[in-house]
Amino acid sequence: MLQPNKYCDINESDDAGRTAIMWASQLGHEKVVQALLDKGADVNAQGGYYGNALQEASYGGHEKVVQMLLEKCVDVNAQGGYFGNALQAASHGGHEKVVQMLLDAGADVNAQGGRFGTALHAATAAGHEAIAEFLLNSSASPNVIDSFGRTPLHLALYRGDETIVSALVQHGADPSLVDGYGRCAMDWANLDETLSQKVAGCAQGSIEISYEIQVNKLKQSIYTLSRSLLEADQKTVSPGLHELGHCLMFLQNYGDARIAFQHQIVQVDKGDPIHHATCNTCGSNESIKGLKFVCQTCPDQDRCEPCMQGYANDLKMRCCRGHTFLQIPGPGWNAAEVGEGLEQGTKEWLKALMERYTPF
Repeated sequence: MLQPNKYCDINESDDAGRTAIMWASQLGHEKVVQALLDKGADVNAQGGYYGNALQEASYGGHEKVVQMLLEKCVDVNAQGGYFGNALQAASHGGHEKVVQMLLDAGADVNAQGGRFGTALHAATAAGHEAIAEFLLNSSASPNVIDSFGRTPLHLALYRGDETIVSALVQHGADPSLVDGYGRCAMDWANLDETLSQKVAGCAQGSIEISYEIQVNKLKQSIYTLSRSLLEADQKTVSPGLHELGHCLMFLQNYGDARIAFQHQIVQVDKGDPIHHATCNTCGSNESIKGLKFVCQTCPDQDRCEPCMQGYANDLKMRCCRGHTFLQIPGPGWNAAEVGEGLEQGTKEWLKALMERYTPF
């Protein structure tokens, strides 16, 4: 148990900005959390990767810890951290009970911010069908856009998730909204006959986005994404390198697209690159190790090398049938560029992209 000590500040944060109660909440240590609460730990302290103790516990699905924090009048809608708020963290983590607890405690189902935009975006991006349906039935809006112009319907179509697409359509999703790639939901649905039929039912007449509009939107996105990366001076900004690579690829600038994706390599293990991406075919949460293959047509389809070897016969790749893939890394890749910060050469590359794709 914690002992009185005049030199001990129970709310002191470490070098990463996290307090003791944040660590205990993330790890689900109920007795430690209770001891810290008894000694006056600040449940609303802000800092660290996840922003606060409630977001830490919610992402981990630690129901008892979440309940303990709620009983101490924690701010259920506190903003900050990777997910933006606790409800988004629980939704992306797939923790249905925690989602219910947070909504019962007054969490705003349409609160925006963080990595994904809203809780519905977060659940959809992770493929948690039951949570997406529950959020929709709890008045979540299917037409809120994230910072890259994406609605939950866009994200569901990126994944090829028929169940969530159907739920969103039934709850009034608008297929005409345009994302940062200059495409509306109907454009992405048309890549798959089954999805196209599902989305067409909610379309009000014909939806056509001209090629000129798509190109202009892509150029604008490249400029904006490059500027955001430079301003943040780090590679982990979102939206960021992932979207930048796809924008460049959709403009058939495969050389710069490959550079963008190579900058998503987070470390090297015995000569093998480890990517900030998971394989859409494996269904594993493990980061891709070795070669990564990016679909040149779809907006969010990555494959590991073993899955690509079975590409021709694997029905799980239906949404990418007949598509071409970009291999990452490519020839001449420099492992010395791996890291979160932006090297001078990377900064010059981003500045060159801004100059080339200035939308004005």
